[in-house]
Amino acid sequence: MASRAPNPIVCVAVSVVCMFPPHLASADVALLIDDYAEQPLALHLLGSYDPTSVNKQVVNENIGVIGSADAHFEFFSNDPNVPANGQTLTYNFNIFSPRDVSPNNPTGLSDTWNIVLTGHAPTPGDANNVSVDTHFRSDSLDEIPPTPLVNATGILERYDLGPPSGHPDGTYQYVGPLLSDLTTGFNSSAPEPSSIAMLGVGIAGLFYRRRRAELRCKGLK
Repeated sequence: MASRAPNPIVCVAVSVVCMFPPHLASADVALLIDDYAEQPLALHLLGSYDPTSVNKQVVNENIGVIGSADAHFEFFSNDPNVPANGQTLTYNFNIFSPRDVSPNNPTGLSDTWNIVLTGHAPTPGDANNVSVDTHFRSDSLDEIPPTPLVNATGILERYDLGPPSGHPDGTYQYVGPLLSDLTTGFNSSAPEPSSIAMLGVGIAGLFYRRRRAELRCKGLK
């Protein structure tokens, strides 16, 4: 998300998601999204996925530009709930931030995340039985929100997370579980107050005090 000054609290209906960092076993796969403050967007893949199957692309937010993080990858899952060959499971998440409420974004929608799991029949040359297609969208720097996803779970963005580590831990919000051996998490928080905001307030305060002192010296106040 783009880092911005706080706005009045807005009530948003959200659904509960898993907030506890799951254990990542050696055979597990983790998909993590970093969208923290002014840092560039990042997409991490960890664990026993098939590296030859990976295709990912990241576009950072800018003025008038929605940020995006897209990826396709495959792996072998031991979860009995893997979709049958050719079948899909789709998960949509709308992520809200009261701090992002503005004339350009009256709902406070900060990010959207679409994750599609597709089942495959393993072959002698390809042991993967599931593919993952993921599409993360983040509001632009001038607060233009992404298009909300339909049939989506609402998530309220947490502000108490530290800078994301790139590994499954307490610096991420987790969604799911989608599969028992697939960990999916994101960090889209903006520390409050941000260092940039504090710097701006400090400069404004110094200017105000200096101006008042000058007026007193001139006998104007």
